[in-house]
Amino acid sequence: MKRAFSHVLILVLLFGGMTAYATGQKEPAPQKSVHLSLILITGHDPFQAVVDNYVKANPGVTVDVQNMPTEQFKTIIKTKFAADDAPDVFPIFNDDESVSYVKNGYVADLSGMSDVVSRLKTGADSTLRTDTGVLFAFPVEMQLIFMYYNKDMFKAKGVSIPKTWDDFVAACKTFMDKGITPITIGHKDTWTTQMIPYGLTPAKVHNKDPKFQKDVLKGLKKYADNAGWVDIMSKYEYLLGQGFFNKGSLGTSFEQSLQMFANGDAAMTPNGTWAMGTINDMKPAFAVGGFPIPADKADAPAASASINGGYTVYAKSKNIDSAKKLLAYMVSPAGLSIYLKDKGPAPFKDVNVSLAPAINEVIDLEKGMPLYNFDNWAIGVQEVFMKSIQEMIAGQIHAIDVLKACDEATKKALNR
Repeated sequence: MKRAFSHVLILVLLFGGMTAYATGQKEPAPQKSVHLSLILITGHDPFQAVVDNYVKANPGVTVDVQNMPTEQFKTIIKTKFAADDAPDVFPIFNDDESVSYVKNGYVADLSGMSDVVSRLKTGADSTLRTDTGVLFAFPVEMQLIFMYYNKDMFKAKGVSIPKTWDDFVAACKTFMDKGITPITIGHKDTWTTQMIPYGLTPAKVHNKDPKFQKDVLKGLKKYADNAGWVDIMSKYEYLLGQGFFNKGSLGTSFEQSLQMFANGDAAMTPNGTWAMGTINDMKPAFAVGGFPIPADKADAPAASASINGGYTVYAKSKNIDSAKKLLAYMVSPAGLSIYLKDKGPAPFKDVNVSLAPAINEVIDLEKGMPLYNFDNWAIGVQEVFMKSIQEMIAGQIHAIDVLKACDEATKKALNR
């Protein structure tokens, strides 16, 4: 569900007040050892350190942590549900497929965890509830999509932060002329194909028609008929045609593209707040900045933000109470102060973290802009969208074909 957040709500989400909370409380000495399982998404994930702290504070509790890429996780979790062998705690997203997991009894209702629920900032759980009000996950961060850039390189080449699409294209051409790859992106990981479209949809689509996505999910409108979506995908195809991306991007992973950026081999990389930690780990020898991906001069500015998922508990866990205690610690001030450092704003009132300069720069540039949730598709359509973009990158189809494929997949999903 695409939502525009008012500036007031944005301020509440980003700068909410503090509330008291006791952290790191030990479980009562267990009568027997408790073994829990947890899946984390591959990448810079400080939750490993958080879990290590929890285990140290709770003798008798062990946690088996598995790390895996997002797409592998989405496939494996279905298999584990079917085998009644899902992990005790795992990530989940705010999509129709996740809601189906709730309805099928795989995901616990977390509404009863009042000590945690009371700490949430206003609206922070709005995308993680079913239509009947079931809270199926606790958010761990507010995510922003933007363009990371090499501030030193921009300054050295006399390039300013682009405020319009024409400015952005001109910046790319300047870097190309100087023998520098303008944009690096890891198209091998299909989810990265969404970064540029999601950066543009707030201004090109949702700001102009806030009900568009709802109407699509009702079968009333189509992506290929929307002028904003057509323009977005045409812009993406234009960037490809100009050679602005790193060569062989379809064979480049998310981590490899960030390493290329951190090495100073490209001027920019489009991604989200979640990439900041990985970039910092790579220790770039330059100042990293961030700016919203700009739309056309005639478009009213809007920003791409979301609380598009979080962590949940397996409803059939044999140690469900202990699993909930682990999750509560993960989203406690002690847990999130570690997890969110340099990553993004917190969705809880009592968690204050220092954000990386690049993220603060984006927040400053987006002040006053309406914020729109950047993804919500009918079941199965997102996968079609991403794979179709990969086909466009490979030169097999054109921009309009991507949107037509999404419309066809939406029609199938709505007729199920």
